[in-house]
Amino acid sequence: MSSIKVDSITDAAGTGAPAFPNGLTGDGSALTGIASVGVGQTWQEMLPSRTGNNTAYQNTTGKPICVYIEDNVNTTFSVSTDNTTWLAWPIVNSFQPLSVVIPDNNYYRVSAAGAPLKWLELR
Repeated sequence: MSSIKVDSITDAAGTGAPAFPNGLTGDGSALTGIASVGVGQTWQEMLPSRTGNNTAYQNTTGKPICVYIEDNVNTTFSVSTDNTTWLAWPIVNSFQPLSVVIPDNNYYRVSAAGAPLKWLELR
């Protein structure tokens, strides 16, 4: 088995201090600044506060979230980076659960005859 000693890595200037993005330390002990889905997040039932009437919601959590929708009627789930241009996934006349990762500051919405059967968010 082989290994690499992290303190042997130098930055481009040759100062001997490894340069890592987002405040990471060279030994990996402080994984700060990483916006990963699931880290420090829990599944939350959002149906009481969400509707299927094409209302746009924005992810302002500072990290990606996962949205899970279940429905059994004609439903469309859409995402947007700017709340103007939308990419849509139709769910047509059958039970089809859908799970989508929404990056920070992106928008999402559901268009349906009524509220979806289930709406969960990992946030």
